[in-house]
Amino acid sequence: MKTNLIVLFLFLSVNILFSQTTDDYRSATSGNWNVTSSWERYNGTSWVAASGSPTSTNNIITIRNGHVISVTANVTIDQSLIEVGGKLVLTSGTITIANGSGNDLQIFGEYERISSTTTMTINASASVSCESGGVYNHNVAGGSLPTITWQDGSLLKISNSISSGLNQSFWNVTKTFGNATTLSNNNTNRIMTIRNDFNLEGGTFYLKNGGLTGGIHSIIVKGNLLHSGGVFGWNSNASDNTSITNIIVEKNFIISGTASWGGFVSATNCSSGVFFEGTGNQIFSTILSNSTSGSVRDRFYYKTIGGPTGLSEIYNGTTPQETIDGSCGASAPAGYSRWPSSGNLLKSLTINNSTGVTLRSPKSIGENLFLQSGLLTTNGNLTMFSNATIDRSGGTISETPLGTSYNVIYSPFSSGYDTSVEIPIADSVLQNLTVNNGNTITLNPNVININANLTIQSGNFQINEDKVVFLQNQYINTGGLCTFENNSSLVQVNNVINSGNIIYKRIAQARNLDYVYWSSPVAAFNVNNLPNNNRYIWNTTIANTNGGQGNWVSASGNMLAGTGYIARASNGSSTPIATTTIFNGVPNNAVVSIPILRGSYQGIDYPGTNGITITRFSDNWNLVGNPYPSSINVEDFLNLNTNIEGAVRIWTHGTLPSTSITNPFYGSYQANYTPNDYITYNGTGTVSGPTGFNGYIASGQGFLVNMLDGSSSSDNLIFNNSLRNKNHDNSQFYRNSSIDNSLSNQKNRIWLDLIDSNNLAARTLIGYVTDATYSKDRLFDAVTSVSNVIHFYSIIDEDKMTIQGRTIPFDSNDIVNLGYYAPSSGNYSIGIAAVDGLFDDNQEIYLEDKLTGIIHDLRQTTYTFNTIAGEINNRFVLRYNNETLDSETFNNNSQILVISNENILTIKSFTKNIKEIYIYNLLGQKIYTGNMINNNEKIISSLAKTNSTLMISLKLSNDVMIVKKVIH
Repeated sequence: MKTNLIVLFLFLSVNILFSQTTDDYRSATSGNWNVTSSWERYNGTSWVAASGSPTSTNNIITIRNGHVISVTANVTIDQSLIEVGGKLVLTSGTITIANGSGNDLQIFGEYERISSTTTMTINASASVSCESGGVYNHNVAGGSLPTITWQDGSLLKISNSISSGLNQSFWNVTKTFGNATTLSNNNTNRIMTIRNDFNLEGGTFYLKNGGLTGGIHSIIVKGNLLHSGGVFGWNSNASDNTSITNIIVEKNFIISGTASWGGFVSATNCSSGVFFEGTGNQIFSTILSNSTSGSVRDRFYYKTIGGPTGLSEIYNGTTPQETIDGSCGASAPAGYSRWPSSGNLLKSLTINNSTGVTLRSPKSIGENLFLQSGLLTTNGNLTMFSNATIDRSGGTISETPLGTSYNVIYSPFSSGYDTSVEIPIADSVLQNLTVNNGNTITLNPNVININANLTIQSGNFQINEDKVVFLQNQYINTGGLCTFENNSSLVQVNNVINSGNIIYKRIAQARNLDYVYWSSPVAAFNVNNLPNNNRYIWNTTIANTNGGQGNWVSASGNMLAGTGYIARASNGSSTPIATTTIFNGVPNNAVVSIPILRGSYQGIDYPGTNGITITRFSDNWNLVGNPYPSSINVEDFLNLNTNIEGAVRIWTHGTLPSTSITNPFYGSYQANYTPNDYITYNGTGTVSGPTGFNGYIASGQGFLVNMLDGSSSSDNLIFNNSLRNKNHDNSQFYRNSSIDNSLSNQKNRIWLDLIDSNNLAARTLIGYVTDATYSKDRLFDAVTSVSNVIHFYSIIDEDKMTIQGRTIPFDSNDIVNLGYYAPSSGNYSIGIAAVDGLFDDNQEIYLEDKLTGIIHDLRQTTYTFNTIAGEINNRFVLRYNNETLDSETFNNNSQILVISNENILTIKSFTKNIKEIYIYNLLGQKIYTGNMINNNEKIISSLAKTNSTLMISLKLSNDVMIVKKVIH
């Protein structure tokens, strides 16, 4: 109903407005004004052929839609209108607008002047109005523009040139062609106001063109100034330093196409220039070089109060361009500020010039820097405001901008490229990084720090070897690829949930039958995607054929985060070759908790079915793995998880399987691997030496931990982001090549080797480090067990240690008990493999052989000895002086009495109680063990008297070791 009322109202209004009266005239067809056949007359009842052409004495004169009426002789009119689609052309003569009743001339269609000899004369009080949609077309060289009313929606079209009359208020103005149109040619102030858009498409337009100097000559454009062709001239007089010429624009100023600027501005008067007075966002876009001396490039200003809320610059040139600023003079004109160089008022800067753009002065970007084509040379003058964005598609930048917490986006482009200096290297600078290029974007800096999110929308973000993405928040992939090559890292800080996949590549160097220990850095990765076959996990508590617990079982399904897996190479190669595993899935992040187990045995050591010693630690092993696409710090991991022994074992596989090696995990396989291929690492160091393992478990790496001994139980092992750091090396993936990375020189360590006649070696580490004690320390001592391969270790109480940490400050009177396993009798050697810390400074290092009584200087040469096969735990002592007996030892030794009488051997101490007794024959075989004696006398009746030499090793209650010889 409401719509019907509106339609009815409009119908009545049109009929009232255009109701006919007698003597109205309208065009009958296109033609000449003075030709009778061009017109129709209303006779009171109907339209009839006119008997003459209309004048001001007639009523309303209408030029109808589709008709073109030409004036070729003088004519006087009033109450005339040109309908939409109608056109009145002033060809010659004068058209006089008389003051009649009502509107004297209304232009709804087009009025065109095409001859310089024609004139529109408007009598006093007469009115001419160019209505909405109407066009006044000045298509003549020179001449003046009459003063009329320019309604909203009207257009002044300058098809040639105007010499005067432009100091009016227009709606739209378009100049398409012709000679110089001039706002002013004298020293009288002139203001041309355009309430909407000014389009300069061709020809020349001057603000001041000759005449007396002085005055202010301004064009005010309240809409857009669109300069796509022709020349905009400021002042034609190069020596005029008094005239002020201004452009005042409230929306956008766009210079494009074939446009150019001409004329001059005063070299000394900085009041001339471009003034932005909008109350919202405004754009200045240009193809001009802005590099001509004396140009307007340094005269850009904005209104200080009530002015624009955001300004933008766009450079679209095809020759080198320089940027604009407001640097002219000591200060900006009153009420204005210089074009912004700080803060966030400069909303955006767009570079789309293949020949390059240079910043002439400092700029601070509040929202966006668009690098679309060419090089932006900043000269250190560019600052990105907080949360602003560098949007790079095809352009580049000369150096990293100043500023903090800004974003970088790689937008769609025809090709990919390497990231450049748009990526800040410093911490806490890059806020968000978005890749939407559609091709491959390759990370260039070694480390990229992202304060918020990394988002992949299209294309491929390529992170090459050893590169690091350090991400505070979330990884998001909605449709592209993100490829991390071998040894690269994604390090995350906050506990956020990632979305979308990465591709993570890990290369393992493997020979035929090599096992590689794996862990997945991504979610939902199927274990069958690991290379080759024979994939297993370790089950801690199932029974094995050696009479103990723990064995390998086949693996299937998706790899669980934090869990270790092994896979055997079957490549037929006798030398290591590169094998690449491609993990594809959502990157693991935040807290990862996995269950760990221990078996039930807590007793003393005993030999298993295959001869390997089973200890109370043997059923506590758990195979776990680094769950992240970055390395983790081992010491941080061990400090976080106090429910495991403070050491990790990493499989290196340096020895091919052999039938002479009994399975280290107590099974009975035909050919097995040597346990010496495990790197053991804890707070003291790495058993392999100072230049072996660097303390960081690489991404994709599986490793072994030993749950603290106790009754059968389970607990949780924790990984979290505190273990990750952008400075952690991620290159040591085993089985892989060794990396030389010396440990801290705050540690004082000795690596000792036991070497057989075939130069096979076993190694142990003794270190004097901060926070270690002489007792067993979770973080500094690492247990080991004897198998049937050569083995070397130190001893704490009854436990064998592959690594032993001892207290500092260092005491040169300290002694360390050593033990070994010799798989066969024969000659062996003990020597120093490496030292660091105080042992680099010529600290004495001796090996005492209690069987022979020899104290050997290991710094001079290795010590060679003969031994029987088996486990020997009381023959050797590591010491740091060569005094055979110090005062306390001498006194204790003199107070020890050994009596051999028939088959009775009596050992008596006159000062301290006897704690332990070990007796050896000359072959080094232990023939008697006595523990927990805790008395000052021990009578032994189990040894038959053979009149041979025996070596008696005693430990007193003060832990002093005494060696006595006796014939029995």
